[in-house]
Amino acid sequence: MTKNVLITGANSPLGQYIAKSLHKYGDFNIIGISRSGRKLEHYKKMYEFNFLTVSKLPDEKFEYVFHVASAVPSKYKKFEDFININVEGPNYLVNSLNYSSDAKIINISSSSVYNDPLNEILFENSNKETKEPYGLSKLMFENELNSIAISKDISILTLRVPVLLV
Repeated sequence: MTKNVLITGANSPLGQYIAKSLHKYGDFNIIGISRSGRKLEHYKKMYEFNFLTVSKLPDEKFEYVFHVASAVPSKYKKFEDFININVEGPNYLVNSLNYSSDAKIINISSSSVYNDPLNEILFENSNKETKEPYGLSKLMFENELNSIAISKDISILTLRVPVLLV
């Protein structure tokens, strides 16, 4: 049976790689969200979505959501931008989507949530007391997502990747 997959940050290199891999190895309707809404190869449908404004939401029911979209330090500097794009926008989106009964959300976060990710060996229970705006925003959304997952009975997997350059 074909499953619906949503990828936020669909135009990013990671979003495109996920779509290409899903297309190659499975039977998926791959739906993307990006700021431009520009349709790319492997996507059945693309939605234009800006985390700073209310946009039209997908009405499909999703089995999988890959949350890749993010404000990154190379493009944004103000804490307010990180909160709007990395916390409030995704929170609104994830709360508003339709999910299948066995839905799973894969959240791409960052090792920046840790106090000193470049100079220490990291474990799941390592100190998460960053003061850096990007890391704080990623940690805040992880906490929001955990609450959403409990309230909606959705499985989540958060991956804290060390570096994604875009």
